[in-house]
Amino acid sequence: MIRALAAFHGDEATISYEALQEAFFGDSPRATALVAWDGNEAVGYAGITDVSSLHEEAGRLDIHHLYIAQPHPFPCIVTSLFSSSFLF
Repeated sequence: MIRALAAFHGDEATISYEALQEAFFGDSPRATALVAWDGNEAVGYAGITDVSSLHEEAGRLDIHHLYIAQPHPFPCIVTSLFSSSFLF
């Protein structure tokens, strides 16, 4: 899905599987992936990263990626992913 999102924007995803594993599951994870499923099929994801706010003393979460595979119902999946992001 990361490759599909990059292609949609005219880019090429160059990150390796190993680098993604480290980003999401390594000793110091830098991102969280929320995945939307339809049965056994992953149909969308939100990639969440921690960011620093330069004008506040607190960090916050940024939805860095949001992707929904076609032809799945965009509004329903986005609502579900956004709702799940508030758990972090």
